[in-house]
Amino acid sequence: MLPKITREQLKQYNNQAKQQWIVIDNKVYDVTKYKNIHPGGWESITDQAGGDATRDFDNMGRGHRVDALPIMEGLLVAELHEDEPSVRTKEDYEL
Repeated sequence: MLPKITREQLKQYNNQAKQQWIVIDNKVYDVTKYKNIHPGGWESITDQAGGDATRDFDNMGRGHRVDALPIMEGLLVAELHEDEPSVRTKEDYEL
């Protein structure tokens, strides 16, 4: 079982920190080492560090998600606490 963290705790893993973490779909990923080999460049990850990258990730399209998911499995470190609000809305799920 993965540890649970809050969005406030996530903020400490921003682009100024030694470790950079991002949230996608309420899952927390340590992208510290991956950012340097990310095909889209390190800026696309560090700009989101310490925050929620779900919408930007989704905006990249389904092909990006399919390619990224196997990589992301190895970067998963935590989940957002269930009391934390999701960035997704009902409309997002109806698309």
